Amino acid sequence: MRSRFAREITFPDYSVAELEQIFSLVVAEHEYALAPGASEALRQVLGGLRSGPRAGEDSGNARFVRTLFEQALNRQALRLSRSAKDDVGILERDEVMTLWAQDITEAAQALGQGPAASAEAPRRRRWRT
Repeated sequence: MRSRFAREITFPDYSVAELEQIFSLVVAEHEYALAPGASEALRQVLGGLRSGPRAGEDSGNARFVRTLFEQALNRQALRLSRSAKDDVGILERDEVMTLWAQDITEAAQALGQGPAASAEAPRRRRWRT
């Protein structure tokens, strides 16, 4: 396709501060909140994007931030389901609408970012036939 277009437009990556601001906007838009320490975890994840195993792969754009938020929601749901055991009715609204540092860190690891992800190579899943 490159031969069909005479010009190429490149867009600079967002800075860590801008990505953090975008994440905060997405959190607020969905009426969630960040627990104490979650902002620092987010900053560490976003700061590691330039040097992580997937550096340069959509790491400086808002799509990654949106995907990180969605994964954080998945991790939060797992955490809450483990803590609530059989009685989900005992969860308060604040618990359900707050993301913890652990949610963000585990989400980043699931996306191939974060401390554990950068320390080891991505694992391949093997299926038995």
